Amino acid sequence: MYWLRRIHELAAVFVNGTHRHLAPIQHRQGYETRVEIDEYVDQQARVISECVRLLKANGSICWEVGNYVEDGEILPLDIILYPIFAKLGLKLRNRIV
Repeated sequence: MYWLRRIHELAAVFVNGTHRHLAPIQHRQGYETRVEIDEYVDQQARVISECVRLLKANGSICWEVGNYVEDGEILPLDIILYPIFAKLGLKLRNRIV
């Protein structure tokens, strides 16, 4: 995945704990192939972990996601990704639907 590799390249130049606010914008490109939900969550977990590394102790992350559609069922990605943020010590402060 190009965007995943690019995020790691960009994040590598930043020092731990230096950012007060992060708001990564992720847009699926037309040339990217669809991935299964487990792989998507794994990719997101790596990016989230890297973002948390860059945050100051009192920092915040704005994570905008949509839905994953599989077999006609809509899966809200914020609910699926929440445990990753919680495991990394972050607290949910706001949710916009």
